[in-house]
Amino acid sequence: MKRILLPLLAIAFLCACGLAADEPKGTLNFKNAELQQVLPIYKALSGLDLVVDSRVKTVRWPVTLQSSEPLSKAEAMKLIEKALADQAGVVITHLDGQRASVTYNDALAITPVKK
Repeated sequence: MKRILLPLLAIAFLCACGLAADEPKGTLNFKNAELQQVLPIYKALSGLDLVVDSRVKTVRWPVTLQSSEPLSKAEAMKLIEKALADQAGVVITHLDGQRASVTYNDALAITPVKK
């Protein structure tokens, strides 16, 4: 059920966002989401090609985040970036206007989310 619900939530957010990047249009609600579910949503929001470090595929920390207020695409991206870094040690670095690097940093202090 969780595997089906997250993509549906992402589609709903993307549809609600419209064309203007700075208009508040949607909320995010992930509970114990796998990294492999969050990254495609980030990619769709950002429109960036993600260059993913092979170690990222081994990360098993769940990600939980919730926005109580409607967010613009830019705000949603920042919220996802922060949650990934804080909860899974995954860092997204913008390389240029078309690509972003996704790496795992095992030196970061991780705050696991209670299930």
